[in-house]
Amino acid sequence: LPCWLLIRRARYLAAVGRTAEAEAGYELALRAEDCGPQERAAVTAHSAELLLQLGRYTQAGRGATVALDLADGVGAGEMVSTIVLASAALGFSQAYLNDPVAGLHTLQQALRTAKRSGSPGDVACAYLHLAELLTGPLNELEEGIAVARRGAAHAEQLGIGRTYGTRLLAVAANGLFRIGRWSEAEKTIAAALRYRPAG
Repeated sequence: LPCWLLIRRARYLAAVGRTAEAEAGYELALRAEDCGPQERAAVTAHSAELLLQLGRYTQAGRGATVALDLADGVGAGEMVSTIVLASAALGFSQAYLNDPVAGLHTLQQALRTAKRSGSPGDVACAYLHLAELLTGPLNELEEGIAVARRGAAHAEQLGIGRTYGTRLLAVAANGLFRIGRWSEAEKTIAAALRYRPAG
């Protein structure tokens, strides 16, 4: 099977919770004959994301660093999605391994890279990861809510409110609920539902 198909298959396995098979799938993709530098960077970033979800933060950080180095070798302009994904894995691993300042810097840099690319999906994705980092392991709820709202407004302007806008407003609503601003959280949820999200 071609490398791109092996990566896609492993991503689907990860999405349905078959993590051991997904991990083996990423390893298989790396061994594919047609796995060039671009594919190698992408598969390593996805593998780092999976390791992060499994709580293997040190391994996730190492994999994300390798992915970022590979992406840098290919050229940042062609690898923005991979850079955002790998930066998220690295930033969260840094935060969980007691270097929150480095984690925040990593995600802020990913957002700047995405904005320079002008890719709507990458910009919204970077906003989402940064908002999740702030409202998650960093516990900077006020700032995380503000970032989520900025990202949602940006996603709406870019025409992707139904997907990323909804997810960003959900992060904002969760943060508002946690700090006791319940009526505001309710209004934020109502705003997210107006996008008519699927699923």
